[in-house]
Amino acid sequence: ILPRLLSMDQVFALCQQRKPKIEHGHVIFLNGISSAGKTTTYRELKKALSNTNLPMHHFHSSAKYAPSDTVPLKKRFPNTRQRARYLSQLAINHAETGAIGVVDFNDYWHAYLNDASSCLLGSNVLATAVLLYVSPKDIVQRTAKRLAENRKKPIGQGGEEVRSAWASLQEFGVLFQGTPTKTDKSVEYISRKELLKVLTDAQASELLDKSDVKMLYQMLRRFLTSVLALDSEADGVWIEPRWEYDVVVNTSKHRPTQVGNKIVKQLEEAQKTHRKSVLQQDAIPQAQAQETYGDGVYHEPHCQYCYYAIKKANIDAAGDPNARAQLDLPICGQCLDRMQTILTKPGDIPVPPDMSGYSAESKHHHNPPQLAAVHPPSL
Repeated sequence: ILPRLLSMDQVFALCQQRKPKIEHGHVIFLNGISSAGKTTTYRELKKALSNTNLPMHHFHSSAKYAPSDTVPLKKRFPNTRQRARYLSQLAINHAETGAIGVVDFNDYWHAYLNDASSCLLGSNVLATAVLLYVSPKDIVQRTAKRLAENRKKPIGQGGEEVRSAWASLQEFGVLFQGTPTKTDKSVEYISRKELLKVLTDAQASELLDKSDVKMLYQMLRRFLTSVLALDSEADGVWIEPRWEYDVVVNTSKHRPTQVGNKIVKQLEEAQKTHRKSVLQQDAIPQAQAQETYGDGVYHEPHCQYCYYAIKKANIDAAGDPNARAQLDLPICGQCLDRMQTILTKPGDIPVPPDMSGYSAESKHHHNPPQLAAVHPPSL
């Protein structure tokens, strides 16, 4: 009698029944742009590792409290970059006691992970840096789906929390780069024609005035074709991360269960070989160049107008290169130009230093210049 063939769902269920060979504490750093599926991946990891009998904790900056903490996270650390560093250190401490700590970042400038790398130096804890990849096409489709779902919810219950596809595509251009040939780090191939269609689809899904949407389309087209090396005669490029990770998982091609299982395999390999994470190597050198605007110190990648806008919105976010995502600021043409310069110049990409310690005298609100003349319309 021939054996009965199993469906894919049954195969995945059997894989989950297998007890993962995870016996020691471990810290997992999950990074990815908005819409990459970090929360979903954490849930899958929790299910996959549920029979290891190891405590598991989730650390993310949007939570009200950190695990085992009684002080509200934003009150303890108003500074966004200090908060990320605190969560990294907390997860490392948990891992050193035999638990599994999962740190969830939206760190497209790799600044929080650079700080986490500093926290890991000198520690023997096992760590794995995971990058979740989502294709530009899926960014637009997932955003449209979430917007449609949230429009059905009452105001104040999530409808205003979905970020635009434009913001996520901007993050994509920072976190990933294009190369003419396939390498061992390549995630997928994307053609110029495909990218332009994605931008057209994003344009069609927006509810803004047509002239405003056209301006956003033009800005993102110029930015993405440049930073992904698609502004030349090349028909397409291979997409790969700009920074090193222990594992990169394509969430556009794999089901959430498969994504979780791929990460678990990396954890098992690390537990078996005691290999060091890429984050346990030397931290990325801090940027040295700086410019001064008014009473504050400017560091890439924000223009002076956005620096003042960030400072006015949240003084403690000044100096955080990911502040635009933290505060959900609109796309800025001048900032895109600065990002493009940073990302396309030769050499390593500098990480802006942590500015949490800059002088108290500079910590007062400035009225930002009128932005209408230099900013595109708000999203």
